[in-house]
Amino acid sequence: MKIAFIENPTPWLVRQHVQVGLGILYLATILEKHHEVRVVRLDKNEDILKLKEYDIFCFTGTTLDYPIIYDIAKLMFCKMRGKKVFYGGNHATAMWRELQHVIYFDAICVGEGESLILQMVEDVKKNKLQRVYKADELIKDIDTIPFPDRSLIEGSHGGDVFAYGKNYTGKGNENFITSRGCLFNCAFCASEVMWHKKTRFRSVKNIVTELEEIIDKYNTKQLRICDDNLTTNRKRCIELCKEIEKFSIAWRCSVRVESLTPEICEAIAKAGCKEVSIGIESGDQRVLEFLNKKNSPKKVKEGCKTAHEAGIGVRALFMIGTPGERKDTPEINKKYLEDLAYNILTLATFLPLPATQIWNNPKKYNCEIISKDFKLYNKDFYTSEGKRIYKPLIRNLFLTEEQQIDNVNRMEKFVIETDKINKG
Repeated sequence: MKIAFIENPTPWLVRQHVQVGLGILYLATILEKHHEVRVVRLDKNEDILKLKEYDIFCFTGTTLDYPIIYDIAKLMFCKMRGKKVFYGGNHATAMWRELQHVIYFDAICVGEGESLILQMVEDVKKNKLQRVYKADELIKDIDTIPFPDRSLIEGSHGGDVFAYGKNYTGKGNENFITSRGCLFNCAFCASEVMWHKKTRFRSVKNIVTELEEIIDKYNTKQLRICDDNLTTNRKRCIELCKEIEKFSIAWRCSVRVESLTPEICEAIAKAGCKEVSIGIESGDQRVLEFLNKKNSPKKVKEGCKTAHEAGIGVRALFMIGTPGERKDTPEINKKYLEDLAYNILTLATFLPLPATQIWNNPKKYNCEIISKDFKLYNKDFYTSEGKRIYKPLIRNLFLTEEQQIDNVNRMEKFVIETDKINKG
């Protein structure tokens, strides 16, 4: 069969399609041994109509992607009748009970698709396609998953790995992953619905083999390691770093800040880590407690300082408009940032994502969810007359709506004034 894996348009980004979608690549790689497979990047929704030769279309994406995926599937239903549409990923896994009734999707994939995708395609051939396919268990040994065939995607693979587009090697960039899952349970994060608060690690040998492959094929010398927390297992992290060091590559990863001990920072820096992304969220301890971060502003400062002393840049990830905020939270954040060792700052506006603790039990977090209309979730894209408009999606019971909006506006102003804002 002819199968197209689709990267939907993302018009809210400064540049579209600059990073390879590892999730669909893993699935496409499994199918390409049995079927004709292509990965297609759409610049606009209507581009899907150029692909009428394909039998099955596979979509995945976050909650922000869902409205566009829905619109594309609806367009296909009207203009390309008879084609099969599969939908999977985090949002599909969190919302499958509701999505199984959406007529534009022929099948919903719940959980890890590698264990399901072959069966889904075979069921199309046999005319026995089900509405919902559920992976009852996580894949125990993720070394058994084939390396993603990056040649299936034309164009950019890794985007700008480092802050301000810095290039350390002059060579190609790739996305890469060495583990799946996260042990932590932040109240705003939907990781648990996909990974069940478990982390599974690829073996160091398996990782080294893939590194050798992509360096040989694509002359890759810069990586964005996409693990939720690369440093969760310290012993394994140090062992892995000793092997990565041999490749003389530059890379960035995401970490929990309490893991940034002098030993870990020395190990990752020696292996070529130039930058770490840290989910700080807020400098207000009251907010961190509501978000169940299991952290403190003091520990964050210590970890960022340790990274800087090891020569590692810090990408600080903050959120505003969250449960637990008070009227003075932006001022607390501003004062905190003045004394924080960081290089670039990403400011996200809080969204109540499906299947998170806040979504499931908003009263516990002193808030009410105002809207579950996902078309309203991306204020960087859905605007009025070309202007960005912030409308709270939750009602923070500590604040009025006007105070919530004012908090977001003040915090955004603060971040812009630092001249360190990530504009990606």
